[in-house]
Amino acid sequence: SISMSTATEPTNKNYGLPFISNLLDLESVPESLVSRGYAVIKLPTEIALIYSTFHSLSKQFFSQSSSKKQQFCQIHFEESNKSPNSLHGYSKVADTKEQFMFRYVNSTDSAALKSVKTPAVINSTNEDDEKHSPSTAAALLHEDFGVCGLVLFEKFDTLCRAIANDVLTLFNKPHSIVTDILDPIQTRNGVVTRSNSNSNSNRSAHCFGMYTPNGYMSSSIMDSYRYMPQKKHGVYGHSAHFDSGLLTLIAVTDTPSLEVRDQKENCWIRIEELVLQYMRAQQQQQQQPSQFAVVLLAESVQPYINRHINNANQRLNPCFYRIN
Repeated sequence: SISMSTATEPTNKNYGLPFISNLLDLESVPESLVSRGYAVIKLPTEIALIYSTFHSLSKQFFSQSSSKKQQFCQIHFEESNKSPNSLHGYSKVADTKEQFMFRYVNSTDSAALKSVKTPAVINSTNEDDEKHSPSTAAALLHEDFGVCGLVLFEKFDTLCRAIANDVLTLFNKPHSIVTDILDPIQTRNGVVTRSNSNSNSNRSAHCFGMYTPNGYMSSSIMDSYRYMPQKKHGVYGHSAHFDSGLLTLIAVTDTPSLEVRDQKENCWIRIEELVLQYMRAQQQQQQQPSQFAVVLLAESVQPYINRHINNANQRLNPCFYRIN
């Protein structure tokens, strides 16, 4: 738990370049996760490039009219039951944020899952942009929001699994602990398909891949957020919280707003701003911020990982973070 005063206390400005340099250059990712609750990683080049494309496509999606975005609203439960949890798709909190939630879908032989909708080509100024289908997989990746999103989902999910396994290795525990609690995996090939449309004039709003088994929708999610500026001091785009699940990965962008509660330093740190400082000091201005990401422990480490760690002092705690 975290008190209200702790949740809203300002960031500690005493942490600068020496801190982030030590974090990136001297601490291993598993060690940082165990001691601090989070770690900063450099993304593999392939993933960084895919994320850069996805980030651009996300901005284009959110710049569309509300009516276009609302075509992709899907809820998990019935609104009449006061349970509007997002299944997959677009949602908005007025004056605060809007998001697109991805779940990985393999609908090869599942009619029900083919109803899961994800936008296609959105980077054209042509009013008929949804009528033109890219002819190659490379074009799909660079022009199709849904296809690029699911490809990135697989890459991020695979990376997070490897990081979780590294933490288990640090404790000399078997990797099956992670495998047994996460979504089952069928094929790691990065291939995503846009379904053929029943209409001659429009592309299908559904895409799917083979990363999960046939007929399976992932419990893991990938969110793309657009946060609105908050004019009031102390009002956050997303207040202090930790996520459900095992790990959260947040790619660093050129608009620094991510703050983490460092469990070792016992204070709030503007981690995204520090990563940008590190890049400037390393004369890496030519590198895109998306080459870095922050990985945070989430809620499920307590019931699923800690029961395998005998030493109570070494048990893991989810990391609080906020968007300022």
